Amino acid sequence: MTDEQVVAFNASVGGHFTPADLYVVIAALILTLAFTWLAWLAVSAYAGIARNALGFGDLMGLILRGVFVLMLLTYFIR
Repeated sequence: MTDEQVVAFNASVGGHFTPADLYVVIAALILTLAFTWLAWLAVSAYAGIARNALGFGDLMGLILRGVFVLMLLTYFIR
């Protein structure tokens, strides 16, 4: 951010937060949603196994793809 942007940001939040604090909050919210999505993916895939609609390989494939997406997301968020 430029100096003028930092001054405007500090004036808008009253000087209580820095732009880096806002970045951390946004990253934490995105990662929380991503981990929730991965947990939902695993639970719903397990429910598919319980209904005999999916095999174990399908379960592992879904979970590994979800973990790969999460790894990419964490790489780009940092």
